[in-house]
Amino acid sequence: MRSNGKRLLPAVVVLLAMSVMAAAVLSGCGTSNSNKSKQYRITLLTGDNHDPFFMTMIAGAKMEAKKLGVKFTWQGPADYNPQEQIPVLDAVMATKPDFLIAVPTDVNALVAPLRAVKNGGTPILFIDETVRDTSIPLGLLASNNLLGGEIAAQQLAKQLPAGSKVAYVGEQRGVFSTDQREEGFAAELKKTKLVFVGAQYGADDPNTAATLTSALLTRYPDLKGVFGSDTAYGQGAATAVQNAHMTGKVKIIAFDGEPAEVQDLRRGLVSMLIVQKCYDEGVKGIEYAVAYLKNGTKPPKLWTPTYVLATKANVNSPNVVKYLYRTS
Repeated sequence: MRSNGKRLLPAVVVLLAMSVMAAAVLSGCGTSNSNKSKQYRITLLTGDNHDPFFMTMIAGAKMEAKKLGVKFTWQGPADYNPQEQIPVLDAVMATKPDFLIAVPTDVNALVAPLRAVKNGGTPILFIDETVRDTSIPLGLLASNNLLGGEIAAQQLAKQLPAGSKVAYVGEQRGVFSTDQREEGFAAELKKTKLVFVGAQYGADDPNTAATLTSALLTRYPDLKGVFGSDTAYGQGAATAVQNAHMTGKVKIIAFDGEPAEVQDLRRGLVSMLIVQKCYDEGVKGIEYAVAYLKNGTKPPKLWTPTYVLATKANVNSPNVVKYLYRTS
């Protein structure tokens, strides 16, 4: 029996080895297919397709998507408005992404389209903006815009003497982030000795912003300060002040860190930029989306990065430069 057993052992070993190899091959195939099926498709719907703010956000999202091994795509309308964004949203959803990260361009107009996305089973995370129905997204990644407006008022109060007239120029009402900035600005101004002459609203366009600011300078020749709600309004306000030959006489504080704004800051046309960490928002958006898709971990209801305050004195420092916006 022993001798027969010894003679049979090699055959048994071979059979066992073949079984193990076959199992390993099948297991390997299963793992490959599993990994392939788990290459999640995540799409970012931006407010437009060219703003350096969104280009910087996209760069952060791309980097994190590559790191985590997921497929990332993005789309945005030519102009920042709901009429153009809604058809782009429809096109995005036709590709059936596993997860949608969205920057809604209007608090009301995007409610129904995004609610339909949620009801269709696609999880949604908002970045930078939100809508009236806060039950739609899993969470929101956004700057504290009320605080940003307060910072603008505080900085103008530091730079201007008591009694100075100041104004707000910004996006038309209905955009969550800029509405919040104006609210914070107006509320904080009441704690200062500055005189608020009011707000002007327009489209997301530097030329419109320049026209509105020029009108304010004509109406109030003694205007001393302007808060621009975002990239377009910082750039447009700087152009108007320069055209009026009032550089240095009117202090401009604006949101964002787009290249043209940074150039105006270096030239002394703008006194401070309140720069958002949009690159970090893109990174976090992908991170939270993947965590949810993998194991159902929900993102926080609100994740808020800090601001970088850029001035002519510090704009070339590494801690500021890394957060300035890029064009591609």
